[in-house]
Amino acid sequence: MSDLMQSDLQQQRYLDYPYGVGGRGVPNTTAATSHLQQLILQVLFTNPGERINLPQFGAGVQRLLFAPSSDALRTSTQFLISSSLSQWLGDRIVVQQVNVTSD
Repeated sequence: MSDLMQSDLQQQRYLDYPYGVGGRGVPNTTAATSHLQQLILQVLFTNPGERINLPQFGAGVQRLLFAPSSDALRTSTQFLISSSLSQWLGDRIVVQQVNVTSD
């Protein structure tokens, strides 16, 4: 049992998003893979201007959800997503391809 606890202490943990506190009064944490997924979602779904101290942060893709579908919209959405992810997470991920489709 102590070996299990020791390995948990050595594993790198990150604050969970959205931030929450567990039943023992300790902040919830997550593993590296899950943390990276949460960071990507934060970049994609945060609207520029939403963060007070970093107003240029985010891609704001939810505002494009009900926009009229066109080739120009798909192309600009691909560029918006790839450039936002590269700008804000370029030190953690490499964006190789972004595919945008509509029905």
